[in-house]
Amino acid sequence: MHQARPSIRVPAGVLPELVRGCERAGPEALGALRAAGRVAGTGILDDVGDGSAPESLGLSAYWDCVSRTLESSGFGPARYEVLSSGISSVVLPELPEADGRDEHPGCPFATGLLAGLLGRTAGEAVAVLEVECRAGGHPACRFLVGAEGRLREVREHLMGGGSLAEALEGP
Repeated sequence: MHQARPSIRVPAGVLPELVRGCERAGPEALGALRAAGRVAGTGILDDVGDGSAPESLGLSAYWDCVSRTLESSGFGPARYEVLSSGISSVVLPELPEADGRDEHPGCPFATGLLAGLLGRTAGEAVAVLEVECRAGGHPACRFLVGAEGRLREVREHLMGGGSLAEALEGP
């Protein structure tokens, strides 16, 4: 049986270093970092609030709780927005995982963290796709959240040269 363990804290600079090392090691290492993020995401809200489950809060209160928790954990504040066609957006303008990197933009740990966190809340698996990254010159890291099939369609559209706005207009 899994025994609950206390959270540990590490300096924010650890994340970009982990990503760099995983990039050198290859796709399997990046997948492992994403999986570690998913594990972190499933437990990040365990010690917040007044003892009630954050999942039981209304949408606005839930995202206030998520943003406060992420910010106090060193990830920076989060902004949430419902977009269209079953897709939402999470924006992390201060995500340290993107700091000091200008090659290979992407934040696999945060992608996994959001998938774990939001999947736990939804009670089912959710897919997360990073569409903008500060390491790639964007003002913030932006993630899309939704059903795996729908996000696969968006990803394919983007990889084919289409715009995000067009992809979100999809079925």
